[in-house]
Amino acid sequence: MKHYLLLSSLMALSASAQAPKEVLFSLGSSDQLEYTEFTYNAFSKVLTRTYIEYSESLLCVDTHTYDDKQQLTSILTEQDLTGGLDFEKLQPACRVDYQYDDRGNRIGRDNFNRRNGQLEHSAHIAYNYDEDNRLVSEEQFWAFDPEAPFFRIVYTYNEEGQRVSAEEFQQDWFEKDVYKFSGRLEYYYDDEGRLDQTAYFYVTGRDAETGEDYVELMNTEQYYYSAAGDVSKHEVLSASGKVTNRETYYYDEDVPVEDVAYPATPEYVIGQLQYAKHKVTREEIFGTNLNTGELTYSHSMVYNYEPNTVGIDRVQADNGNLTVDYNAESRSLRLEGNADGASVRIVSASGQTLLSTATATGEHSISTGELTPGTYIAIVHKPGQGTVAQKFMVR
Repeated sequence: MKHYLLLSSLMALSASAQAPKEVLFSLGSSDQLEYTEFTYNAFSKVLTRTYIEYSESLLCVDTHTYDDKQQLTSILTEQDLTGGLDFEKLQPACRVDYQYDDRGNRIGRDNFNRRNGQLEHSAHIAYNYDEDNRLVSEEQFWAFDPEAPFFRIVYTYNEEGQRVSAEEFQQDWFEKDVYKFSGRLEYYYDDEGRLDQTAYFYVTGRDAETGEDYVELMNTEQYYYSAAGDVSKHEVLSASGKVTNRETYYYDEDVPVEDVAYPATPEYVIGQLQYAKHKVTREEIFGTNLNTGELTYSHSMVYNYEPNTVGIDRVQADNGNLTVDYNAESRSLRLEGNADGASVRIVSASGQTLLSTATATGEHSISTGELTPGTYIAIVHKPGQGTVAQKFMVR
């Protein structure tokens, strides 16, 4: 897969008055060799991702599953393992499961890979946080050895709460309780607090007499910003300072990034960096020519958008017989139509379920008087009739 722009993380459940007006529907390469398409759920979160690379005859479909708090719990990847592009031949290739704590922090990840025709547990990652919900360390385990991690990463932060380093430690092959420093990633920021540069250092050996590590710079990454505040260019440089890869980005500066929903998961870098201000339209990719060693234009990625027809301002049941409206004066939800037997959940802007109830026959009004001022989502489901999701604001 190619590198995609790190855009502003846009949570559809944020306390904004409006749902995103557009969603990133697809990414297509100028050489027509690569295509990615997304669908979204009622909360503007990515539901499926279809990836096709024609030159390699690679077809993958990722299906995302969420819990009641709209926390991502699983991504199942299906692939045409025959090396073709046939959707009828998709088979499970791998799966990633996630676990969370009461604060919404992702505390665990389990990897499953295909072996002997079925998915088998291959690895587990445990994440640890401080009192400020900052990730301070992670430990990676092989499934066959859940007690001793084979790899550790320790994160540190500056006074502004920005990550400044990630130090890596590898388990010794012969002494499982010994972990040796193996590398370090450092983060640097500009005067406006934006990520400016990263530098990766790697242990290439140790002095036999002193036991000190030989630590060498392997590569750096540099970020550049436009006058409008968008990431305009990203470069990867070798230890000698030579640019080996470059991505340049183009934007529609008439559309703020808040008006667009991008796929945002731990697996996709689209939607992860908080410094883009506007809607991205195109990305140009450059790489090192293996024959000449020079930086050469490779291809462009075109970003295609569609209106957010599944936004959470209102999602109507398929048959249109059930609606939900909020009365600000009485501070109550009113269900219209055949609502007998429907279940109702009220979800906060952070994704927490605050109320869950089944409506009795004829009782189609639900009080919200106990809710504090803020933005909420009412989710009404009736078996056989579909689901209605309505955003409302308590003042």
